[in-house]
Amino acid sequence: MPCLIRHIWISLTADAHQALPPDQFAESLAEAGRFEDESGVYAVFATWHGHRVVCLSKHFDRLEDSASRAGFSLTLNRRILRDQLRQIARDSGFGEVKMRISASPQSRFLTVSVEPYHGPPVDLQRLGVRCETIGHSARTNPRAKQTRWLLERPRLGADGDEIYEQLLVDQSDRILEGASSNFYVVRRSTAVKLPGAMVLQTAGTKILPGIARAIVMEIAPGVVAVDLTAPRLSERTEFAEAFLTSASRGIVPIVEIDGQSIGSGSPGEITKAFMRRYDRRAQALEEAL
Repeated sequence: MPCLIRHIWISLTADAHQALPPDQFAESLAEAGRFEDESGVYAVFATWHGHRVVCLSKHFDRLEDSASRAGFSLTLNRRILRDQLRQIARDSGFGEVKMRISASPQSRFLTVSVEPYHGPPVDLQRLGVRCETIGHSARTNPRAKQTRWLLERPRLGADGDEIYEQLLVDQSDRILEGASSNFYVVRRSTAVKLPGAMVLQTAGTKILPGIARAIVMEIAPGVVAVDLTAPRLSERTEFAEAFLTSASRGIVPIVEIDGQSIGSGSPGEITKAFMRRYDRRAQALEEAL
C-alpha cells in the first residue's frame, strides 16, 4: 500500500525562507515510521464521508498534550494546519486517507504521512479477531503518543499471521490495552452494588485514553454499567465478550485470546449494541478536515 510523506512548517511566518525536506515514500503508514524522530510524538486519524474526521480537534489537543508530556512545547495553528492537511489529502490522489502527524523537539516542521483509507474493517467487525497477550509489557508513559512506541511495537511480534493485535499485560496480570488500541471485556459483575449484572470492564489508568475510547465511555450508560478496573488475564474464562477500539477502526470484536475462545467464539450481542451506538455517535462527531 503506498504512503506519501510530506513536511510542513509548524510556524509559517518564522520558517518561510527555509527549505523543507523533499517528499518521501514508504510501503505503508507503519513502514513510514522509520522516517520519524523517535523522540517525537504523533497523532493518527482517518478521513471518511468526504474528508471528515471524528473528533479532529481532540486529535490536535492530544498531539499538543503528548508533546508536553514528552518534555517539549508544541502549539498548532489549527486553521492553517487543517488547510495544509486537506491539501495534502487532495494532492495524494488517494481519496479518503489515513494520516499520521508527528512532531519532534529537534524539528521546526511536522511530518505528515498519508496512505489510502478504505473505511472501518467491516469483515473483521462481523467475524471478530484473534489476539495474544504480551506479559510485563506496560508502557512507561502511556498517556503520550510517542514515536518511539511506533518503533518498539513491531518488535513485540505476533505469533502467527492470524493474530490481529497484541494485548499489553502488566506484572500484576492486568490487561491494560492493545499495542495500538484500547481493550474492553463484558462480564458478570462481582461488585456488591451490581451482583451478577453484565458490565463493561476496562482499565481506567496506565493507558492511553483513546479518542474512540472516549466515545465508548459516553455511550456506555445506555448499554451496561462500567467498571474501570483492568481485567485480569487469569480470569479470561469469565469474559463473556471482548472488543478493542481505535480511531480508524471503531469497535472490533475479539473472539479469541491466547488460543482460548471468548464467550461463544463469535461477536456478542452487547458488543454489537456498542457498535451500533458507536457508529451513530462517531458520525455525529465528525469535523471537516
